[in-house]
Amino acid sequence: LGMGTIGLLAVRLLRALGYTGRLLAVAKYPHQAERAKAFGADGVYGSAKEALLARARRYRYLLFEGHRGGYEAVVEASGSGRGFREALALAREGGKVLLLGAPGLEVVDLSPFWFKEVALWGSYTYTREEFREAVGLLPELEGLESLVGGVYPLEAWPEALVAKGKALFRPKGWDGGHEGGRPHHGSEPGHRRGHRPPPPRQGVPGGPHGPGRKEASGPRRRAGGGPTPSRGR
Repeated sequence: LGMGTIGLLAVRLLRALGYTGRLLAVAKYPHQAERAKAFGADGVYGSAKEALLARARRYRYLLFEGHRGGYEAVVEASGSGRGFREALALAREGGKVLLLGAPGLEVVDLSPFWFKEVALWGSYTYTREEFREAVGLLPELEGLESLVGGVYPLEAWPEALVAKGKALFRPKGWDGGHEGGRPHHGSEPGHRRGHRPPPPRQGVPGGPHGPGRKEASGPRRRAGGGPTPSRGR
């Protein structure tokens, strides 16, 4: 539900991770619908209401009107309160809603949680293992470059804000095609030209901000001599 960048990535990743079931998308704009199909969607609806009427039956009880049926799982990726409410309506009895967007403070009808026993899952961040897995999938995710609307210098930010798709910024002196994408003059980003970075700390391969950072093994000691308890990670 919501075929912006997050929604399109969700469709692409579901296919890349081996999901072979029927996958339907709700897209607001025609170009989003085209990309959703290219990324693996079997069909695209123009609105959540259209998707709901395709799978659910409407009923009325006294003054209450609702729907029976719906979808086994709904991914809400629009990040809007309206999208959250629509996702709850789209889920069938016992269905699940995955909240990828961030609707913030909204007024939501909570009745689907008890009336239809809908489960809600949140997704915000990732572990190092999950990040490593995502990077490893990149060679299989052909077509993601179509999400980039253009590459701009920092001073062209007004133009980048109205670009279709994600805008990438290129710092001055950086040539992505020069020596494997390294900056000009052999300088590292964040360091002045001719300035040498500090030596790595002992026990921390790659320096204080390098990959694979590890803390020295063994218990730490308090000033009084006792071991300092380690916090859970």
